Amino acid sequence: MCGISGIVQFNPAFNTAAAVKKMNSKIAHRGPDDEGFVLFNKEEKRICFSEITPQNVRESSFSFSPKNNIDDTSKPYTIALAHRRLSILDLSPSGHQPMCSQEENIWITFNGEIYNYKELREQLQQKGYSFVSHSDTEVIINSYKEWGNDCVNYFNGMWAFVIYDQEKNILFASRDRFGVKPFYYSIDQNKFLFASEQKALLHSGLIEKKINPQAAFDYLSFNEIETTPQGLLEGIIELEPAHNLYLDLSTHKVEIKKYYSLTYNTSSVVVNSKQINDYVEAVKEKVISSVKLRLRADVEVGSCLSGGLDSSVIVGLMHHLVPKQKIHLYTAGTSDKNLDESSWAKKVVDHVNGQWHLIQPTSNELLKDLEELTLCQDIPLFSTSTYAQWRVMKQVKESGIKVVLDGQGGDELFGGYAHHKYFLARENNSGKFSKEWLKQHGIKSLPTSLLKQMYKANFSDFKMISDDLYSNYSTSAFKHFKNDKQYSLNERLASEFYNTSLKSYLKCEDRCSMWFSVESRVPFADDIELIELLFSIPGTYKIINDSMKHLLKESIKGYIPEDVRLRKDKLGYVTPNNEWLYQIKEDVRDYFSNDLKDYINLDYLNKNYHKFFDQRHLPENRRIFKLLSFAVWKKVNGV
Repeated sequence: MCGISGIVQFNPAFNTAAAVKKMNSKIAHRGPDDEGFVLFNKEEKRICFSEITPQNVRESSFSFSPKNNIDDTSKPYTIALAHRRLSILDLSPSGHQPMCSQEENIWITFNGEIYNYKELREQLQQKGYSFVSHSDTEVIINSYKEWGNDCVNYFNGMWAFVIYDQEKNILFASRDRFGVKPFYYSIDQNKFLFASEQKALLHSGLIEKKINPQAAFDYLSFNEIETTPQGLLEGIIELEPAHNLYLDLSTHKVEIKKYYSLTYNTSSVVVNSKQINDYVEAVKEKVISSVKLRLRADVEVGSCLSGGLDSSVIVGLMHHLVPKQKIHLYTAGTSDKNLDESSWAKKVVDHVNGQWHLIQPTSNELLKDLEELTLCQDIPLFSTSTYAQWRVMKQVKESGIKVVLDGQGGDELFGGYAHHKYFLARENNSGKFSKEWLKQHGIKSLPTSLLKQMYKANFSDFKMISDDLYSNYSTSAFKHFKNDKQYSLNERLASEFYNTSLKSYLKCEDRCSMWFSVESRVPFADDIELIELLFSIPGTYKIINDSMKHLLKESIKGYIPEDVRLRKDKLGYVTPNNEWLYQIKEDVRDYFSNDLKDYINLDYLNKNYHKFFDQRHLPENRRIFKLLSFAVWKKVNGV
């Protein structure tokens, strides 16, 4: 797991080496173990180290070993690739990046893990390829040499990488199928920049800091963020999941192509017991395989443990696969007994005899860490649950563990949210005119103009949006809201799985973990064999007789405590969000300064401040924290 960045200058006008070092420094948290650079112009390539690069890497004799100090490099270079390394696989100097092919004409900077790299390595060796390392990075290089751009179809894992192919004179970038690993870029007539995080692009000094007002409205209204390539900062573009990017270095043209589409079964069938058993056995095999692959590492692997089904399954299977290891397990609890799941987590800890780390974040700690949390995330948040996750990852780092598994994706894969029952009912031609029908379909049939008026009149967070922003940017958002409809369970799950809600959770997962130099692996969110199996199964087999995640529950009998397996009081990763915000409301008031007037109706906010921030009697609904988070985000990023 690492951080990547790079620059291509079309019309050289600045010191490439200095700029790329500056960018790379902003993602140092993603890779504290090593740093490398490679610079190109028409005459030469220059492989560089920094003060971070270990001495044994500098002294190694690989073709990609750095021999020049980046600080001594002032010649004009048109291309730069940079890397920050968190050493997980092949801890030796042979895992250093940027890495090149043995012919030295293909270079890569890579973030992620290709979990089936051993199988691919063996396959490539049979085809005549040789290797100088034991890393998955070199497997990507040789896979690209063998299969070209189609190499990504062979990968099981999470990735964001850039390959510089000198013979073809192109940059080839790719992002994994479901967006576990991030990739951002910026392009204009003079340059192309890319990085793992937006902060690296902002810190380059080469991009104007400017808010995209449409994205600001989408966030403040419908809680949507990064659902389109152009995000909250104008000029910074997200490469979407399952997409490749090609930059022709002769013409300076960028081409984006989708290389994978998730297909799903929408057939409505009658459940039969034999078919259930067959599906359960198939799911069991793939779930165990997914966890087993994600235990591949040259460092110790722990796990997050909320007490819910998904993380409990992962921990139970880890114990099954490595029974002699005392697994480090990490849980966020709360003093609010109505929201606390730590007692459930403790049952799993005892079941596997794990090493438990329990933390209980408080509102005062949230207040102290709020700006750092926001800097970590790059974009505003929806809920304080991200803070609990952030604190868990901090504890992981403090206990000396570099890799953890986590349960993101389980709900979207197996059908774990309450509203999923409605979509199953719709699939069976029932559920019409229910409360959920009104929310998902009925209200969306109203005219856009009427919807705009209704939401502005009835929802406090919509009233908080400035009149000009609402007037100029609401129509597009409401049209998108009206068109967001699904009519079957698998259709809904696929919508959540790709580029919407799950991608948002994965973004938080990546930023929280990498801020503390921890690699987080998500067996339910990126194992292509498991995912394709589940989406090939009719939705009617996923929720049976009101049993959510039925196939997962049946497939993991015996691996976790029975009362945890059969839990029905689902909470999710929750915190006392509304209580915390009430407790800190006066401490955060100064964030709502006058420079927010283009986005927030400050007069209305000030008149209703106490009422708005006192929603302790209501369930957490993402309507309070997002306003504060936007204000903090704007301040810490200076936009």
